[in-house]
Amino acid sequence: MTVAIHQPQYLPWLGYFDKMDRADVFVLLDNVQYKKNEFINRNRIKTAAGWQWITVPVHYH
Repeated sequence: MTVAIHQPQYLPWLGYFDKMDRADVFVLLDNVQYKKNEFINRNRIKTAAGWQWITVPVHYH
């Protein structure tokens, strides 16, 4: 049995979905310490003007 654990992400990368697919059990680990400016709430997208960061505002303590 293969168990995979990963934090939720905003616009996850393709490997995230591959990890889900390969695991027998996939666990979303959502009770870990928040890291500012990580891929949990932001990602880069390619636009006509080049690469741009998109960020979901998060209020935390």
